Amino acid sequence: MPVVRCLLALLLFSTPLLAADLRTLAGKTLSGDLAALNEKEGVVIVAKDGMKVATPLVNVVQLDLQPLPTVKLPPCIRVELADGSVFHCKPEDGVKIVNKTQVELTLLSGLKATAPLGGLYMVLKDAHDAKLRENADWKKCQEIKRPDVVVKWNKERSRLNGYKGSFLEQAAGVTFKFRLEGLENEEPRTIELTDPSVQALLFAKQPNPTAAPTLCKLDDLDQDRLFVSAAELKDGVLSVVTVAGGRVEYPLKQVARLDFSKGKIEYVSDLPKDGVNVDVKVEKQPIAGDPNKADVPGDEQFQRIQFNSNLQGNRAPIQLRIKKENGIEVGERFDHGLSLPATSQLLYKLNGEYDEFTTLVGVDENDANSGSYEGHARLSFEVDGVEMFSAEVRRTAVLVKGADPKAAKRVERVTLNVKDAKELRVKVVPVSLPRDVGAFVTLADAKISKASK
Repeated sequence: MPVVRCLLALLLFSTPLLAADLRTLAGKTLSGDLAALNEKEGVVIVAKDGMKVATPLVNVVQLDLQPLPTVKLPPCIRVELADGSVFHCKPEDGVKIVNKTQVELTLLSGLKATAPLGGLYMVLKDAHDAKLRENADWKKCQEIKRPDVVVKWNKERSRLNGYKGSFLEQAAGVTFKFRLEGLENEEPRTIELTDPSVQALLFAKQPNPTAAPTLCKLDDLDQDRLFVSAAELKDGVLSVVTVAGGRVEYPLKQVARLDFSKGKIEYVSDLPKDGVNVDVKVEKQPIAGDPNKADVPGDEQFQRIQFNSNLQGNRAPIQLRIKKENGIEVGERFDHGLSLPATSQLLYKLNGEYDEFTTLVGVDENDANSGSYEGHARLSFEVDGVEMFSAEVRRTAVLVKGADPKAAKRVERVTLNVKDAKELRVKVVPVSLPRDVGAFVTLADAKISKASK
């Protein structure tokens, strides 16, 4: 090895580095040691030969440092910030108010984090308890339209009750001052987080128009997830700031993954479904040739679009039978995708921000009921009102419009150029009514992405 390269390696490894796998927007994977991460240099990986490879943050999709943890959470307090960041804190002294504007969090690993009091959204005790998280009363409490809410455990009735009001400026420690709604003239109540009857605190979530944009998502070994607005690696410590103002200094060995895909690669099944960025509706189809007849009948369950699930819902995994290189077809599962009954239409507002749309088209083999399903649907993709792709979809064949029927495949990969496009419309209709009323189409791994720069 040349002398210059030896000196370079000595300088780089004077600070302990951590092995990393970097995935880029161009689809490449770089493996080596993580040497730098900041806005100026991007992500710098040191390859096995000692050479540095710098990738601008705009081209980084994901950085994996360690496997994501899957172990069961120990007893903990869950703290959620207004930006969606989640911390799992020690159950005894994991949450402390340090002054009128700041709260200190002690994570399960012992690391300290800080967050602005105004950035709190939820504090939930016993967050490791699955029965509590699925408790019907708890779900109702979360649905209460905020102002602030204190959730208490009623031992006599074995119920959780939510009390609306507002949190006031607090004293230090674990004491919150709370004024019940409708009792503004009375003295505020003292709410002790250590009180066994106090189960949760829910804070009004106010939009912050001046909040910094999300740079990435960070997953650590405590199963925390942070929505990060700024990050910098220095001397083996990764300092991060969340969108809501939370701050943590992580030793690299405590970080599992940094996901930079937001705004670069978006799974369409995860895009907002509240009408802001995407309009979703299931249209009832009139019987062909007779617009006065009633819309098609059918099981209501199978007339609903399912997101990241097959038509059974409840996160039942999507599975397509993919032909591998050796010609053998095997079932492959996908965490993301859409299951679309043959009465579906979706409109995604891309606003000219993406370059490419890709998906795998077929019929979920579990929904196809092991071969008994013989529905026949027509799928089309329109970009700014122009049809860019159309195919007829059956259980065992996807026949692209204009293609030789002998070229039909069980699963068809679709790639569309959506550069500068404003809208992407997805339509699924039955080929024949009422015979194909139960027809459906599966879009697995459907995503939009930007081109690398």
